[in-house]
Amino acid sequence: DILFRTGPAPGTQASMGHMHSDWLSVCARVGGRPVIVDAGTYSYRAAAHRWPESAPPWRHYLRGPEAHNCVFFEGIDPLGEPPTGDFRANAVDTRIVTKAVFSSDCFCWFEGVYDGSPVLEGYKRGVILVSGAFALVYDLFPPGINPAWAGFQFSSDVEVSQGDSRIVASMAGEEALNLIACPATAELTCLSGSTGPMGGWESQRYGEVKFAPQVRLNFSDGIRASAYLITSCNTMEWSIQTLQNPDGCLHLEICGQDETHFIILNPSNSEWGPKPDILQCDADYCWLKTRAGEPVSLIATNVTRISAFQGSDALFDARETWVEMNWSSTGCHTRTGSGRPAQGI
Repeated sequence: DILFRTGPAPGTQASMGHMHSDWLSVCARVGGRPVIVDAGTYSYRAAAHRWPESAPPWRHYLRGPEAHNCVFFEGIDPLGEPPTGDFRANAVDTRIVTKAVFSSDCFCWFEGVYDGSPVLEGYKRGVILVSGAFALVYDLFPPGINPAWAGFQFSSDVEVSQGDSRIVASMAGEEALNLIACPATAELTCLSGSTGPMGGWESQRYGEVKFAPQVRLNFSDGIRASAYLITSCNTMEWSIQTLQNPDGCLHLEICGQDETHFIILNPSNSEWGPKPDILQCDADYCWLKTRAGEPVSLIATNVTRISAFQGSDALFDARETWVEMNWSSTGCHTRTGSGRPAQGI
């Protein structure tokens, strides 16, 4: 299960007093057990004189962006000037706009973007869930926005082991979840119970705090896109083979044994990178699943044209809200419609 925390929409009121800097963060459960978690609160007391002299700044850390499963931008609190008191007193104009939403039996997609922010305007994060396979979290950074790292806070009940670009989370000695980062060249660090820098803490209930592993994916300067694949250890091995971001369009190729998933986000008359014979589309979003090199399913939104594999071109007279194509022994079957599909949430 994946939980995607967006934020208040434009035109809505937001009570900022208790709010944490957790917009566009994610949490994950496996078998009903929390694995990637919110770090919690621990205390409402921010003033230094309320704590022993050597105490870390618990209140500032646990409500700030460093403690949450989102992207951290050096020196920036997405909710504005960091509060100095116990609670936030300032209202903010920043909101989260829902850019895309789609839900069906096999596939869900949601994307949010910062709106009205003086420093993060246009930054997007989305989540794609392919039933029985994987969840994909992706970030798109506009020019001029330089992220420092993306964080994932694991439960204190979890142990993590680390490879070059892969994290394996285990619970009670059994592997539960894989986290695969892309680009693979990014440096992964893990903090647990650290006070310099602050990181790796979880408060499961008020007044208690525990060591808990936090993984940080450190970005290089000038990065425009990143992605994180979350899979259960009970499914097949998955990998992100390709990540491209030409002109703000994100291309992903995700491979697992005999299955390959091609994803194009925010394209305009776009073709799939080095493989235009596989997928071309004029749509806001397109996902294609193949098995043993043959097409299985395709879903796209706001579509005028799709070409999946040579000779399988589909043109639409009007701009359809969504298109679903499924291949079988009897050929390709296509459904189109406006609004959310009937089997959606």
